[in-house]
Amino acid sequence: MLAKARRNADTYRTQTGLDNVEFRLGEIEHLPVADDSVDVVISNCVINLSPDKPQVWREIARVLKPGGQLLWREPALMLLYGPHDVATHGKRRHTAAGLRARLHRVGLRPLRLSHANSLLLPVAIARRMLAKLRPENGSHRSDVRPIPEPLNGVLARLLSWEAPLVERFGLPVGLSALALAEKV
Repeated sequence: MLAKARRNADTYRTQTGLDNVEFRLGEIEHLPVADDSVDVVISNCVINLSPDKPQVWREIARVLKPGGQLLWREPALMLLYGPHDVATHGKRRHTAAGLRARLHRVGLRPLRLSHANSLLLPVAIARRMLAKLRPENGSHRSDVRPIPEPLNGVLARLLSWEAPLVERFGLPVGLSALALAEKV
C-alpha cells in the first residue's frame, strides 16, 4: 500500500510541479516525524482501531505544527456496532459531539463537525438490525464485502450528492462522524 501511495505522490508531483506530499511507514502510536513539523494529519477510520488511543492523541498533538490541521473520520453510532467492528478490534463508534469533546481534551480546536454517509443510514440500520436477529455463529469475521458494479456506482453517486451538504451545512447523523480541527 505504501508503494502505491508513493507512486500516486510521484504522479501528483509530475502533474502539479509541487513536492509537498510524503508518505512514511510507521505506527500511529509512534509517528516517524519530528515535533511541530506536520501541516495536516488525515485519519480515515484509523484511530478507532488503535489499542492505545491516548498515545495516538499525544502523537497527533506532538507532530502537528501550531495551526496544523487534523481531518478525522470515524465510524458513527453505537447502534451500528457489529461484526466488522469486532473483527477490526474497533471498540466504539462516535458522534460529532463526541469528536468535539475529544478534540478539546487534546488541545485541538474544532473547525467543522458533521456526519457523513447519511443517505445510506436507513439501509445500514435495517441491515444491522436484521443481522442481530440471526443466531450468532461465534465467528468474529467482518461482514463488510465488496459491492459489485453497478450498485457500487449508484452508491458512489449518492455520496457525491451528499458531499456538498456536508461541506456547506454539516449533517446531524450518518454512518461516519467527521471533524476538521486545528492545533492551537
